[in-house]
Amino acid sequence: MILYVKNKDIDKRAWDTCVENAENGLIYGSYDYLQHMATGWDGIIIGNYDAVMPVPYRVKFGIPYLYQPAFVQQGGLYGNYTFSEQDFEEIISLLQQKFKLAEIALNYNQSTFSSEEFPYQIRLRNNFICSLQKGYEEISARYSTSTKQRIARGKKEGLQYLPFDNPESIIRLYKEMIAGRTSAVKSSDYKNFTTLCSHLQQKEKLACRAVYSKSEELLAACILLVFRKRLYNIVSYQSENGKKALANYTLYNSIIIEFASQDLTLDFEGSDLKGVAEFYRKFSDTNESYPFLSYNNLPPILKALKVKIKK
Repeated sequence: MILYVKNKDIDKRAWDTCVENAENGLIYGSYDYLQHMATGWDGIIIGNYDAVMPVPYRVKFGIPYLYQPAFVQQGGLYGNYTFSEQDFEEIISLLQQKFKLAEIALNYNQSTFSSEEFPYQIRLRNNFICSLQKGYEEISARYSTSTKQRIARGKKEGLQYLPFDNPESIIRLYKEMIAGRTSAVKSSDYKNFTTLCSHLQQKEKLACRAVYSKSEELLAACILLVFRKRLYNIVSYQSENGKKALANYTLYNSIIIEFASQDLTLDFEGSDLKGVAEFYRKFSDTNESYPFLSYNNLPPILKALKVKIKK
């Protein structure tokens, strides 16, 4: 049985139990994460919370539409449940009855679903990960010669890798770094994400790491969220001097050293940007791609307003 359930009627404990126990459970599907980051969201529930799917939505000009919230990389179905194409099609049909416009991410467990015969589009997005279970020697053996040389340069220049206990500062620096590059992330998104990070830090589900120069100048930093057996590289920052010093090589190599030989996966969180993808690929052993689904069933006269509706 597949049901569409309003947010107010979701059993929070049952929802989180499903996501936390699911083989494909990701932090983005947890109830608190969605409550912080989604403007509004409901859920699709299969059976007795055997599987769940968040449904993030907005309403503009009286038109409800599905969107992907900021800092929520993946959505889709979570659960220890064998998802069939038929289940998937039933769910998409249900969503299309309620929402005429959609641009949402599913998760890596749905990467084999296609849309060749159906009225929506699916394209795969990159997500590079690194299994940390192996020791550092085995992981670093995959590094290219140039990557090893750049890591060695950081050691020679005395770059320091240290804990950093102020996620709000990293978020502010990240916001300044990408200013003008995207209009998709609003001030309210940064505010909500800062509140979420404070919440997770209190629960010891967040770790910040930074790289400093020999003169103690902050060169690079990142926020790692911790959920189940995965470290999520949610936000990262690198200064202009950090770029010159290749500080990100020191940062991510040091993270791998710190957490190597543990039952963890380092999730680099992307990317489809060529330069970023090339960098993360240097440390990754897998591209765990995930699908991004879109459709536009608005009446012809409204299709031209799509961009305005999304803003």
